[in-house]
Amino acid sequence: MRTASKLSPCGHQDVLSAKRERTPSQARAAKLGHVLHAGVRAWIETGELIELKPAQAADWLYGLSSSWVPPPGVECEVALGLSPDCRYVPVVEDPPDSHVYKPVDPAHALLTAGRADLLWTQDDCVYVPDIKTGRFAPNTPITPQTMALGLAAADRAGVGYMALGIYLAREVQWLWSDAIALDSEEASRMWDRVQFMAGLGPEPRPGPWCATDCWESSCEHHPKAQP
Repeated sequence: MRTASKLSPCGHQDVLSAKRERTPSQARAAKLGHVLHAGVRAWIETGELIELKPAQAADWLYGLSSSWVPPPGVECEVALGLSPDCRYVPVVEDPPDSHVYKPVDPAHALLTAGRADLLWTQDDCVYVPDIKTGRFAPNTPITPQTMALGLAAADRAGVGYMALGIYLAREVQWLWSDAIALDSEEASRMWDRVQFMAGLGPEPRPGPWCATDCWESSCEHHPKAQP
């Protein structure tokens, strides 16, 4: 199963990613992200800012806490599954922090799953933002990951709309989509994209996304690999 964070127009990325060892800088970036997420969760659940190290993670947490007020009922690190018929599936991440998800009820089919960094419902809309700490974050809140998690979260909440977002920790900036009606053509197109990408196999699928959406430069179809 391709997790929500792995959804992309080419499944071959998963194969190359599994073979690649993290560089020291990539390992440090991943650690910074984990530290920030832990700090955000502690702040939201207790109202207190815990001391974070390294200082960069502390600066990111301060930036978020000084520019945003958590709405009532906000949840952190919510595991969400999505079925092949676009319904919410309760899942567990086993083992924790492994990005391996299993349905709580083994009888439920699972198309994809992932964790929503933050999640809250207001009126008839569920808000699903993703916290980004990397240098090369997307410039749009509508990504395969937020689409999949938004669809699952909206069904879970039983609402008619979803708003997808990303928070850029380095820039202290929120990017939000408009509220998207679940019965709209836009939502239907999003579901089609999620369903297609979740079902991709491991074979290379060259296309324009090789230049825009692929980070696996070792692939023979990546622009950096071309003579």
